[in-house]
Amino acid sequence: MFKDLSTRKLQWKYVGTVDRLFLYPIKGLRCVEVDTGDEEQPPVEVTELGLRCGRLRDRCFVIGRLSQDKRSVEFITTRSTPSLALVKVAPINNFSAIHLTAPNMPSIEVDFPSNNSPVVGFEMWRTSGKGLLCGDNVNKWFCRFLQKADIVLICTVDQSGKPVGYRVPKKDPVRGKYAPDRMKVMGNDSAPIMLATNTSHHDLNSKLISAGKPPVDKGVWKANIFVEPTPDQNQFPEDLWSQVEIGQTHLNRVRPCVRCLVTTVDYSTGTHRTDREPLKTLRTYRLHKDFGNDPAFGLLMDVSNAGTIRRGMSVYAAEKPF
Repeated sequence: MFKDLSTRKLQWKYVGTVDRLFLYPIKGLRCVEVDTGDEEQPPVEVTELGLRCGRLRDRCFVIGRLSQDKRSVEFITTRSTPSLALVKVAPINNFSAIHLTAPNMPSIEVDFPSNNSPVVGFEMWRTSGKGLLCGDNVNKWFCRFLQKADIVLICTVDQSGKPVGYRVPKKDPVRGKYAPDRMKVMGNDSAPIMLATNTSHHDLNSKLISAGKPPVDKGVWKANIFVEPTPDQNQFPEDLWSQVEIGQTHLNRVRPCVRCLVTTVDYSTGTHRTDREPLKTLRTYRLHKDFGNDPAFGLLMDVSNAGTIRRGMSVYAAEKPF
């Protein structure tokens, strides 16, 4: 089954349907599943800066350590601080704020900071960004939970939803060569959207189970869009998807998403798995010549045309090896 878009001189193939959608309000923390059938939930939008639902944007909050001069933040995630995996994130007030819970901690509500809040800079993967410093209450909450000083939460958008400052992945001297010149991000690593497939997830888990090891949850991949491929697709069909269309949304592949220790975090204990899975197994069959010892899983995607996205929507792809 093919979609004829002759104006683009590409052959588009029907490759599956949107299965699940995830938004990560705080970079590095747990996901929020969106488009779950709740009629009161705002529509899920794919924007040039990533997924958005209501006022919440994907990775719009960033947690880190405030510098002594209070002008910059060194971001942290579960890669270096795996106990952050124990913090649960839930949207409240129709996706206009978030509610946080953690073991042995009181719950706390986090709203977008005032537009008059201090602006601080942050470095992420060799590129610079800006954010508004969140209130003392949530900053003290994270300091208490992590038992560390100077931990703060910043927000990369203001109360109106306008970005405080962009990061430009093209400026990354290591992997910027894959990024389009115009592409911008905020709290995302290197692209606005991360896409993966159920087929790839199940393939990896089948290898873990066969080896007598616990499988992983989809949340470890930090993907925004999970596609259920058609039955004729092989394992890791997304490897060939150079462009993807879902309704009016048009995505362009930036590069495969290479994986690190973040995937080895056990979200039930807030520690890294001692067996270093799934990273160890991925390295046996998912290495790419361009990325050394970092295995690939899923795709980083740029957004060339924004649109609304829902579960069950048809997914079309133009195929070309990376």
